[in-house]
Amino acid sequence: MVIDMHFRFALATALVVLASPAFVSAQTPETGQSVKSGAWVFSADGRRIGRVDDVADGTAAIIYNGHLIRIPLDKLAASDKGLVSSLTRKEIDQL
Repeated sequence: MVIDMHFRFALATALVVLASPAFVSAQTPETGQSVKSGAWVFSADGRRIGRVDDVADGTAAIIYNGHLIRIPLDKLAASDKGLVSSLTRKEIDQL
C-alpha cells in the first residue's frame, strides 16, 4: 500500500514537471531542429527578437516589444547562437 502511494506521487510529480513550460518543445517542419522554450530568437538581419515563451500549433510564441507574437516554426532555423528567423525585423514588427 505504501509503495503504491509512493509510485502515484512520483508519477504525478513527473507529469507536472513534464507539463511545465520549461520543457515545451517542438521541431521545425523543414529542418527537424528542436525549438524549445527559453531559446533566443534572432531576425534574418541579426537583431535579437526575444526568447521562446511557448511552442504550440506550429508556432513559437515570443514576447517582443511588450507584445506576444507567434512566428511559424517553418520560419525558424537553428544556429550557433540560438534560433534564426527567415523574417527581417521589419517583417516581425508587422506580426
